[in-house]
This record gives sequence, C-alpha cells and structure tokens, in this order.
Amino acid sequence: MIFVVAFLDPRYKLSLYTKITIEEIFGEQRGQLVWAAINTCVKELFEEYKNMYAPNKETAQLVDAD
Repeated sequence: MIFVVAFLDPRYKLSLYTKITIEEIFGEQRGQLVWAAINTCVKELFEEYKNMYAPNKETAQLVDAD
C-alpha cells in the first residue's frame, strides 16, 4: 500500500525514481512484478473513482439539452 501512496504523490508519481527504488528493494525481476501490480492497482482505483463520480452519459445529455 505504501507504494501506491508514493505512486500517487505528485513529487514521485509515475517517476523513474519510484520504479528504480522498488526494483532495488525487491530485485529486478520481482520489482517489475511489484511495479506492474502497483500500476494495476492504481488503474483499478481510478476506474472505481470514475464510475462513482464521473457524470454518466444520460446526465451529460440532459445538461447539454438545457
């Protein structure tokens, strides 16, 4: 979870620094797996957030019609 938090931190977000740090901690092969898991987790979190808070198409069409 700490890596997801670091991933979302604007200072480190998607940075090479974070990826290198993870690979240094876990080793190159396992670090790549951890990095992929972090990316997947963040994408899933974003999709969940988007589904909860983004206006759906019906709402957008009603607003555009006014």
